Formats: sequence, C-alpha cells, structure tokens
Amino acid sequence: MIRLRYVVILLMAAWIAAVAFANTPTPAGVVDDLTGQADASTGQEPPRKLAKGSPVFAQDVVVTPSAKDKARLLFSDGSSLEIGPESKVALKEFAYDEADKSKSRQNIEMSKGVFRFVTGKVVAQNPENLKIASPLSVIGIRGTTTDHWIQTKQTLVLGKPSTEVLAELHALRESSSGKEVTVQTEEGLMVLKKPGDVAWVRPKLPGSVRPLTEGERESFGTFTIQRKNFDPAPPRRGLPGGGG
Repeated sequence: MIRLRYVVILLMAAWIAAVAFANTPTPAGVVDDLTGQADASTGQEPPRKLAKGSPVFAQDVVVTPSAKDKARLLFSDGSSLEIGPESKVALKEFAYDEADKSKSRQNIEMSKGVFRFVTGKVVAQNPENLKIASPLSVIGIRGTTTDHWIQTKQTLVLGKPSTEVLAELHALRESSSGKEVTVQTEEGLMVLKKPGDVAWVRPKLPGSVRPLTEGERESFGTFTIQRKNFDPAPPRRGLPGGGG
C-alpha cells in the first residue's frame, strides 16, 4: 500500500512538472550583452534582474534604471534591440515561424530613453508584421538599422507621478537594401529616405525631417554596447536618458 502511494506521488509530481513545462513560454530572445543593470517584468509580476544570457519574453517590459546601464537584446529571428541608459521598452509581441510566415510578428513599444533597432527575419518574411511605436509615433521599418530617442520628464498630475514626452528623434542609420523608414504621427507622415535622415517629433506640433547633427551622431554612438561603422569615435557626449 505504501509503495503504491509512493508511485502515485511520483506520477503526480511528473504530471505537475510536465504541465509546468508545457505552460512555459518560448523566449523571444536573450540578453546578448549587458553593462550595469537591466530589469524585466511581465504584468503584475515582480521585476527580475537580467544577466548576460537571460531569456526575455513577449509581454516583458525591460528597464535600465540608471545612467550607467545598457543592454542588448538578440531575438530569435536575428533582430536586435540596444537599450540605452534610463530607458524603458515593452516587448508587446514576438513570434518567429520559419515555416509559416503568417505567424511571425514583432511589436515593440518604446516609452522613454534611447534605442537602436536592427531588423531580422520577421521583416524579411513580411514587413507588415513588424510594429515599432513610441508615445508620439508609429515607425515603419523595412530592413534597416534605426536609432530612437524619446525625451521625457516626470511631472505631478493631481498629486500623482506622470511622464510627459518632450520630444522624439527617429533616425535612419543604415540601410543595405535602400529601404525607407516612415514615421507616422498625429500631425502627419514623415519619410526618411537615406542614412543620416532624422525625424524630429514634438507633441501637437508639425514634425520635420532633417540630417542628423554631428552632436547627435556622437550621442547615438555613446549609448550603444556594440559600435557600428557609422558611429563616430571617440564620442564626446551622450544623449540623456528618458529623464525620469
């Protein structure tokens, strides 16, 4: 009788482990590199500290708390997202299916701070399945490397902390396929046609497309972990983070 009970307990434990394994989500990617600290949280779960090699998942919100923190996420389709200091980004959706292109999708929402995004196979399969958004813009990307800066400040609204967006920069940095980048705001559509073009966006004001300044080039080169060939060296200053 005791042996039968022991067998039943083992079977129940195996079943519980199998159910837990089946319910474990597939990682969207991993932390490819890290300087300082980065935290990830899903829904109401407490934040978990990330390390190099840590998995990240769809629905994660990733934060770099201080001015010294940087992270680089590498997704399973080969795309990557570099996250600068004092930044916050939500990995809203991610799926990559090499056999069924209709199932592949990627949705990233940048809240504050600085970012560099390099597209991967999701875009190659179907560009419409990639969505990059910020508080003031929706960015259409087709096989490119882009830089983004969302400048914010913390304010109090009715006694409660609130984040105010001051301005955004969205820059086309590299495009091996010669593709354009679109930046859609409430005030209209801007098109970045060549590397070095940047969209300047402000709340409730018309945006504009102009070349990156030398200072902006240097600043975008400062926050990244992995330097690209278009980044000036050595950089002299850095963009501020999200500002709060």
